[in-house]
Amino acid sequence: MRRGRVGVLRREAVVDGHHPHARLARQVGGQAHPYLLQAGEQAVAQLAYEAAEQQFERALELAGQLPASPQATDQEIHIAARLGTVRLVVRGFAAPDAAAALARARSLAVRADRRGEPAEGRWALFVFHLLRSELGPARELAAELVALGSERNDPALLSAGHWQVGTVALYQGDLQEAQHNLERALTASRDIVPGAPGDAPVEPTLLCQAYLGVAQAYQGHADAALRLTGQAVSSARRHGDPFGLVFLLHCDAWAATVTEDVTRVLNSTTEAAALVGKHGFRQWGTSAQFFQGWAEARSGDPRRGEQRIRAALAEMDATGTRGDRPFVLGLLAEAQLLAGHPAQAGDTLRLATEEAGRLGEHLYEPQLRTLHARLR
Repeated sequence: MRRGRVGVLRREAVVDGHHPHARLARQVGGQAHPYLLQAGEQAVAQLAYEAAEQQFERALELAGQLPASPQATDQEIHIAARLGTVRLVVRGFAAPDAAAALARARSLAVRADRRGEPAEGRWALFVFHLLRSELGPARELAAELVALGSERNDPALLSAGHWQVGTVALYQGDLQEAQHNLERALTASRDIVPGAPGDAPVEPTLLCQAYLGVAQAYQGHADAALRLTGQAVSSARRHGDPFGLVFLLHCDAWAATVTEDVTRVLNSTTEAAALVGKHGFRQWGTSAQFFQGWAEARSGDPRRGEQRIRAALAEMDATGTRGDRPFVLGLLAEAQLLAGHPAQAGDTLRLATEEAGRLGEHLYEPQLRTLHARLR
C-alpha cells in the first residue's frame, strides 16, 4: 500500500473479471501475473479489497509456476507480501491465511539470502504477531528493521523499526522504553521523503503520534495523550484515508478509555463503526465494540455494555486475536462490577491476570490491580 494515503475512487470500477488488466491476464496465460498484479493494485487504490485479493491470489499461483530465476523469486516475494497485507485488511489482522502468505514471502526471501526482504508486508507481519500476542517474533522483526535502517541510514526503516520496538515495549508494560522508541520513530518519520514507498497502510507520522499518545495516557498525562491522538485523527480525516482513520480512531478510543473520557470514547467508536460498516474493516469493528461497551457501562447501562464486550471477545476468539485480551477482560470485569455482580467480576479479573502473565502483556496490570482493590 502506498505510504500515507489511499486514493478514494469508486469501488464498482473493479469487479472480478471486468478490469481491463484482468481481461488481458486471461489472454496471456503463464505471463499473466504482471497484469493481475496491476489489477490488484488498482483494486487496492479503489478500496475494493476483496477484488484485489482475488487478483493477487491468481498472480501468486502463476508466479509460482515460472521457471526458477532471481527475477521470478523477486516477483513471488512481492506478490505474496501484497496478498498477505490485503488479506489482513479484509479478514482481520490475526487471520491465519494472511499470515501464511506473509510467511511464504519471508521464507522465500530468507532462502534467497535477501536480507530485510520482503520490503512489502513487514508491517502486516509485525501486526499479525502483535495481535496474536506473539511478542518474541514481533520483537525480532522490530530489531531487524532498526538494524537495517541504521545500516542504510533510511528514515522510513528507522521509523517503522522504532515504532515496532516501542509498541512491543508498550504491551510489555515498559513505558519508558516505549516512550523513547516512539519518540525516535516520530522524529525519523518526519525525514521520510514525501511519496516514498512504504508498506504500512497508515501514514507513519500519524501512526507514531497516535501510539505516543497511548503511551502518554498510560503514564497519566491525559491532556497530552488526547491531544496527540486527536491531532492524528484530524489529519487522517483531512487525508480522506478511511483505513488509516479507523486505525487512528482505535488509538484515540484506547487513550480515552485509559484516561476515562467516556464521551470521547463514544464519539470515536461511533465514527469508527460507521467506517467499518461502509468499508468492511473487520478487525477494527471488534475494538470499537469493546471500547463502546466500556463507555456504555460507564454511562449507566452496564448490562448492555457487558453484552457488547462479550460479543467482542467472541469475535477475538473466532479470529485468533489474543493481543489485548487481558485488557478487554478487565473492561468486562468493570462492567460486571457496575452491574452489581462482584463474584463474576472477580472470576473475570482472575482470568485476566492469568492471561496477562502468560502472554507477557504487563501493560494492563495496574488497571487489573485497581479493579481487584474495588472488589475488597
